Amino acid sequence: MSDYQIKYKNINIGLHFYKFNINKSFFSLFDKSEITDAEIEANVILNKKGHRDSLCIEISGNINNLLCDSCSSKISIPISSTSNFLIEFTDDNKTSLDDIIYVKNNSNKLCIKEILFELIVLSIPNKKTCEDGKDNCDQEMLKLIEQYSTKKKVVDERWKELKKLNF
Repeated sequence: MSDYQIKYKNINIGLHFYKFNINKSFFSLFDKSEITDAEIEANVILNKKGHRDSLCIEISGNINNLLCDSCSSKISIPISSTSNFLIEFTDDNKTSLDDIIYVKNNSNKLCIKEILFELIVLSIPNKKTCEDGKDNCDQEMLKLIEQYSTKKKVVDERWKELKKLNF
């Protein structure tokens, strides 16, 4: 299942389990991805009911070679998430929504490559730091950042004069 597709037509009603291993080769399929290396496992459960099908995707693993926001060292970030989707069939070219995947009626495969990519990207924390915070950061780099950062507050003289006015 290296093509991140699930055969959909002509499978029996019930639960169907799939496993995808996501690594460097997966992220090379996406231009301008911040993520270039990872060891992630995606477990997918397709619940085919015939009329209201659903998909549950659980991802877990590590994203490697991200840059720490504090010291710019390369770090590995553990991720884990579970998402549920409804599958709806259509003849139109509808764009999938947050929790609904639209599939063409005549399609026999469901490609989840973009969905997996989005789930992984959304699993990255807003602040990426070395393990246990700044204590494990590259101390030399932190000193350099401190040395070259500008902490002077630049005050525009015009505002100073305006603040003196009483209304």
